[in-house]
This record gives sequence, C-alpha cells and structure tokens, in this order.
Amino acid sequence: MTDTALSNAVRAAVECQGVTWFGRGRVGDPDGLADQLALALAAAPDMATPECLAGIIGESAQETDWMCSLVEYGGPSTRYAPYYGRGCIQLTWRSNYAGFGQWLADLGLISDQNTFVDRPDLATQWPYPWLTAIYYFVRHIGAGYWQSHNWNAISGLVNAGRADYYVPAYELRAKSCSAALAQLGGWKWNGEPDMQLSDIVTRPDGHQASLNDTLAYMDQRMERLESVICGGGLEVKNQDGSAAPTWLPRWRGSRRTSPPCATSSPRWPPTRTSAVASAS
Repeated sequence: MTDTALSNAVRAAVECQGVTWFGRGRVGDPDGLADQLALALAAAPDMATPECLAGIIGESAQETDWMCSLVEYGGPSTRYAPYYGRGCIQLTWRSNYAGFGQWLADLGLISDQNTFVDRPDLATQWPYPWLTAIYYFVRHIGAGYWQSHNWNAISGLVNAGRADYYVPAYELRAKSCSAALAQLGGWKWNGEPDMQLSDIVTRPDGHQASLNDTLAYMDQRMERLESVICGGGLEVKNQDGSAAPTWLPRWRGSRRTSPPCATSSPRWPPTRTSAVASAS
C-alpha cells in the first residue's frame, strides 16, 4: 500500500514550483515514486525522519529537473562519460559510482562492489535512483543541517561540497524542501514495509502488479542484461534489418580479454535492514 504522506511530499516538492505534476513528462507518478522510496528506506532506516526526507525529496526534485529525468542532460558528451549524472541526486565520475557500489555492498545489498562501475546505467533502475540520494546524505550531509532545516547549506553541499556556497537558485530547492516537509509533519517510519507477495505495488510508470510479479519481472530483466554482458557481443544486423549470422565482440580493440560479466546481480528487496552510519 502506498504511503500517502510520502506520495504527497513527492508531489508537493514539484508542484510548489507552479507546474502541475501532469503538466510535464515525469519519470513516474507520485504513488509509484513513493513506493520506490519506501523500498529504498528499508536499506537505510536511520535516514527515515521527516526532516531528512524533506531534504532528500526537495533536492532530488530539482536535481532531476522536477522529476523529469534521471540522467544528466548531455551526459554522454561530458569529459567524465560514461560516469555522467544518474539517479535522484546524480552520481558523477567513476569514483562516486565506485563509492555507491561499496556502500551498497557494505549494506549487504550487492555482493560485488564494482557493480555500478561495470554497469553505470543500473543507477537509473528503481529503487537505486532514490538510494543515490540517500547515499549522498549519508556520506556528505551532517544531520545538523536537515534537523535545523538549513536547506540552502544542503544545496551548497550537494552542488559545490561547501555549506557556505550559495546562489539565488537555491531558493527553489529550499521551497521544495519546505513543501515536502509540510506533507511529512506527523510522519513516522514504522520499519521495513510489511508486504506480502500478493500485495499490489505501483511502479514509477504507473503500472500496477503484485509484488511477486514485479520481482519476477525484475529478475527476468536482470538475467537478460547479464546474458548480454556475459555473452560479450552485439548482434549484427543486415541493411534490411535481418539478423546477420555473426557476432562482434563488444570488447574488440580493447585490452579486455574476457567478457565484462558481473559475478553476481544486485539483490532486491534488501535481505536485511542495516543501520546506516550517522553523517558527521
């Protein structure tokens, strides 16, 4: 069942800027995004407070162009490609993808800490986009900032790594954080969601299905992705679109001597709920 307060907070963080949710093409609907945020919080329950979530939701709203894109515009042409911005608070540069993978491995959610270095696009698959935002708060945002509602300082840390860095556009982020907090006033985290496989969940694209069917779909997608990576090739097409009988190794011309195959796939939902180290 969707957490209404989380859904309302996600929606308010966007609509407070003067455009209705459905006035633009978003990455999902509020209920679906709230469901994914609830899943992400199961991995980081220490961050599940109204003030912290208001900061996460408000910053994420602006970082994603008001929930319209999980990928940095023009990312493939940046000097740090393929490690351009992905997620709700966007990961950039290889070191940050590596750090994110290490954090998830420490929580027991993935067995290979290099998962996101090897497969950076995975950061756009739910619930990982919300986890990129939670990760940033865990690593870089001291609790005192969100406890005191110092939204501008948080914006400075997100954008420049400095709490004293300020530009007028941060007022938009502060407005979103405040709007989200207004919806989370009496909200309390009750621990890991009590869900059954028969429960209906809403994906960010609005599609509804049982939790069992959703997990089976995710497993199938992961297996297909892994088979392509482990197979090490891209199918060659003839000019008329028909499949040619040969395969070209994906790593031809590089130093790689074996397929770029991950040793294991991420596990979701979490197999355990772990306390997150308090931000300093």
